[in-house]
Amino acid sequence: MAWFFLLFTLVFLEANPFKIDFPVVEELSNEDYFNAQAKLHAINIDSLLEQLYPHHWTHSKYYKAKSPKEIFRGRLYKSLNQVLTHPAENKFPQAGLLKINGGGDRCIVLFCSYDKSYPDMLKNVISNLKEIGYNGFIWYRIGGYPNPTGVEIQYAGVPYAFKIFMIEEAFKLGFRFVLWLDSAMIPIRNPDPLFDLIKKEGALIKEIGPQNDYILPSTLDEIERLTGVNVLKYKHIRMSIFGLDREAHFVPLFLKAYREMVYLGTPFFSNLPEEYVITALKQIYFPNLPTAKVLLQGPTYFSARQKGFFFVNKHH
Repeated sequence: MAWFFLLFTLVFLEANPFKIDFPVVEELSNEDYFNAQAKLHAINIDSLLEQLYPHHWTHSKYYKAKSPKEIFRGRLYKSLNQVLTHPAENKFPQAGLLKINGGGDRCIVLFCSYDKSYPDMLKNVISNLKEIGYNGFIWYRIGGYPNPTGVEIQYAGVPYAFKIFMIEEAFKLGFRFVLWLDSAMIPIRNPDPLFDLIKKEGALIKEIGPQNDYILPSTLDEIERLTGVNVLKYKHIRMSIFGLDREAHFVPLFLKAYREMVYLGTPFFSNLPEEYVITALKQIYFPNLPTAKVLLQGPTYFSARQKGFFFVNKHH
């Protein structure tokens, strides 16, 4: 995909509005996180959002009491305002590799900031995975930020970029089959069979219909200019669950392209930031991969258990 990298090189001259000036350090100290957090919290993207937001847009059912621009603003600031560390409350970055039941060559990755009740939700996911008989490892982070090559901390403000970085950390730990789960996902069925699907297909994805309402026109145009893909013409990848096989032929190219989109930052300027980016890249690197033909995520806890879903998403 030489044309993709040519376009990337040309656009890279523009500044990433989410990037912080920070040294490349792979092993980050508490002081590093504190300093990075201060830089993240100092970033203001209001003027850019004002410039890019189409003021003729009208309300839709999705937005309810808030204006669309307010919701865009909240999503875009989510990573900028995240709590990586809070020494005053004795909250410091935690990371751990847990062997669950029999272990194996598979790994589930989890990450959350210290915002809201996310740490408790993440711990509940771990407890549930133990109880339902999952056999594998869990690589998790509470606070801090995944930093597999040392440069990712500079891009911690890019909205929701961390999920793929967590997968890359698990690859670096030696795992071949890796599954990302949102901390809001409640496991209700042993996910071991999902790793068989990752091994068979090279990836595990959850797709829904095109999502027209949550992307700025400028972001839609930029992603198409970079990738040749209009994401509104394809099924949309949801990132509450996402799996990769490190040895699948397309994975290295996909990870490289994703990282370069993160370096730009502006392709993530939407309400579903990482999802639109990965939806586009899927059409380049694994266009024929089908959505998982299993019951991944149910609507409510009781109906999901009855019908045999693997997970239910906790509203938060």
